[in-house]
Amino acid sequence: MNKAVKTVSFIVVATFLSKLMGLFRDILVANYYGTGILGTAFLNASTIPVAFFDLTLGAAILSSFIPVFNGFLQRGEKEKAFEFSNSFINLVFFSKLNRFFSITNDRHAVYILPYLVFIVV
Repeated sequence: MNKAVKTVSFIVVATFLSKLMGLFRDILVANYYGTGILGTAFLNASTIPVAFFDLTLGAAILSSFIPVFNGFLQRGEKEKAFEFSNSFINLVFFSKLNRFFSITNDRHAVYILPYLVFIVV
């Protein structure tokens, strides 16, 4: 398979998963805060931090992740490239997980986080 096709396929799958997680987030917000004034207030209040996170994450990917990852691959250090990508993906995952627990008021964090730490470590 062509390298460009693999790259595009990865971006499509990542975008789909991102949209699916966004749908799940909206369902959680509606479940915890309802669709009335509390839900609207929460969504309006979280718009600025979410936009800031998305902008900084996009800038981080464009300015740091892609050049560093490609640099490792061009030097033939494939294992270091994947170690770097795993660290970066974990950082993004835990940032998004933090947002999830802020929606659920951290009630479930006490039960879930020990398992996640065990899985990642």
